[in-house]
Amino acid sequence: MTAFDTAWALMKMPLMPETIHRVKTDPLFESEYRAKFYDPKSDEEVPMSVGITRGGHQSIEGHIGDNESRAWSYAQHEPRLGDNIMQAKDVQTKQPYQRRGYATALYHLMAHALANKDRGWELHRDSMQSREAEEMWRKHSGLYDENWDPYAYGDDY
Repeated sequence: MTAFDTAWALMKMPLMPETIHRVKTDPLFESEYRAKFYDPKSDEEVPMSVGITRGGHQSIEGHIGDNESRAWSYAQHEPRLGDNIMQAKDVQTKQPYQRRGYATALYHLMAHALANKDRGWELHRDSMQSREAEEMWRKHSGLYDENWDPYAYGDDY
């Protein structure tokens, strides 16, 4: 990848990695991350957050939007897959915001939060996916790799 390719990827990237930070605001969550999402169509920065729940049956959830969520996602711990794995279960983006990188950005932030959890957790795809979701996962994790790369922020959306 050339310096121009890297700069171009960073310039058009919806998840703004420099805005990712860990916060402690909600007692429901063991850890919570916030960041900014750049909507390329509306040319606005939109807040996003993900949180890993406390307790025995852990999950991670996230959303993009202020008062009204434009996109949201959910993944849960699946012990049959391994000790440090959460499987994506649901991601939805409201119709007017689709095809702008919302779901991809949510998965990037979720994977980042899980990678920074004790012992480094992974975000894996669900076996039941739409064609679009399958294409998105293949693009960001490889053809046969189940794990979403938590540090591949510069990929195309």
